[in-house]
Amino acid sequence: MQNIIWGTCWYNEPVEKLLDFLKSTITSLQKMGFNAMPVVFDARFIHNEKDIELVKNEINDVKIILNRLNVFPNKNYGIALITNFANELKVEHVAIVDPDWDIKQSNEFVEKIHSLGKNVRLGDLRCKN
Repeated sequence: MQNIIWGTCWYNEPVEKLLDFLKSTITSLQKMGFNAMPVVFDARFIHNEKDIELVKNEINDVKIILNRLNVFPNKNYGIALITNFANELKVEHVAIVDPDWDIKQSNEFVEKIHSLGKNVRLGDLRCKN
């Protein structure tokens, strides 16, 4: 089973929308044979502890990266942090998707990832040429 970091930057979305997004995409990824590792970047740094705890309780093994810097644009900062986390774990795939995508867009994206097959890094391609 291949691992995928499924990252998202949580900004204005209600916690319920974030949870629906994560649950549906994780289910789709698992059906395709991926071990989904959800990572959420708290882009607004204003979400209350109750909502953060709800995400932790509802989504197994979720990694929440708390933003404590007022960096603009902070979503770009979140993408960098999620990517760094994925590099540390050396996962096969990384996807960072806004949770306000509707489920159809999200599932199409997941299917495209699945169709790509084995991950080939650009560095590997340059070495062969």
